[in-house]
This record gives sequence, structure tokens and C-alpha cells, in this order.
Amino acid sequence: MDEMVDAVRAPCGGESTLHLLLVASEIVPLAKTGGLADVCGALPAAVARLGIDVRLIMPAYPEALACLDAPRQAADLGELLPGATVRLIAGSMPDSGLPVWLIDCPALYDRTGTPYQDSSGCEWGDNAQRFGVLCHAAARAALGQAVHGS
Repeated sequence: MDEMVDAVRAPCGGESTLHLLLVASEIVPLAKTGGLADVCGALPAAVARLGIDVRLIMPAYPEALACLDAPRQAADLGELLPGATVRLIAGSMPDSGLPVWLIDCPALYDRTGTPYQDSSGCEWGDNAQRFGVLCHAAARAALGQAVHGS
């Protein structure tokens, strides 16, 4: 985890490599409901071709976990909400090979439907908490405040 955190942090001292951490609710090909996923899938790959170190973070929806290349537990973030234990699953994007962390919290993300709605088209009532946990976990990962896992 330390190497991953160092890669995400803004450069200090003489290091000239830029680092970009893209946090999104959907990224093609892991999850897609509209144009946001397309941009979040294409833009990081284009930026990486410019020599910028790019990392991606998004929720671990079932379809995202199924598509992730070489998944492994990177860190345990503990319980960010009551009943919402969170882990970081590291892997790489199946199309670009870019590094990605999935925020694994089955209580919030292991659901049928879309990232925003249930299978009948109704908005998830806890979307504010779901995406708040995504932001909280991403900030902790970027700051190196994760509990090391296997």
C-alpha cells in the first residue's frame, strides 16, 4: 500500500512526475450508465500517454469486481459508517492496464440495478451515504490513512 500511496501523493522535492487520482462513480469498462463513464475511461488513458502517473478509484459494484484484472486486497479501511466495513481492492483496468482501486463495501455497492437506482428505476435512498463513503475512502487512500491488509 505504501508504494500506491506514494504514487498518488503530489510530488515533493525534486520529483517531476505528475500524479493524478481520478475518483468516479462509474468508469468504462467497469461500470457505465452514461457519458460520465466514457470520459472517466478514456481521459485517464490519454493523460497517462502524456507521462502522468494515473490511478483510478470507484465503487466495487459486482460487475466492476468481475471485470477487474488481477484483483487483490490492498487495504482495510475499517467501518466508515455503522455496518459499512470498507476494503480497497487493487487491480488494473482490463482495457488500458491502468491501476485502479475499487472501494469494496458490500452493504453499499453489492446491489442489482445501476450505480444510482434499483432494478425498478427508483433512486437508492442512501445514495448520499454511498457516494460519501466513496469520497471518504478515496481521500484516506490518497493520504495514506489505510490499515494495511493482505
